[in-house]
Amino acid sequence: MLKYALFASTLISQLALFADTSLGESLEREYWENTKKRNWKAIEDSTASCYQTVLVDEVLKKEQAINLLKKLNVTDYTISDFLVTESPGTIIVSYAIAVSESFEGRPAISKANRLSVWQKNDNKWQIIAHATLIPMVPSTAAQK
Repeated sequence: MLKYALFASTLISQLALFADTSLGESLEREYWENTKKRNWKAIEDSTASCYQTVLVDEVLKKEQAINLLKKLNVTDYTISDFLVTESPGTIIVSYAIAVSESFEGRPAISKANRLSVWQKNDNKWQIIAHATLIPMVPSTAAQK
């Protein structure tokens, strides 16, 4: 009987981990789809007021980051290699992504590892932080 209880406990733990991973992947994929479709209302709603994004050469707050997103035109993307971890009310998602996009009309293709942190606020999941480990746009330092 103890053997079956241990098996059931292990199975439940594994299923819970799978459910968490699926949620993290879903949140990230939905954010990217909304970006591709230019659904700014959904982006605004799913981005927390305390949001920060880190690029190689700058850190942006919510309004600055969304303004940057509005200058992008994502035409295609492929996400892979998800790693999702969770604690109560927080999901951390890392992944690899290849993106075909243009920035202010200039075509670009980027491939990078990225990291997002999601937090449950008022019964809805919102992204609170994101890191892109390559420059998405020309360096602001180079423009000065």
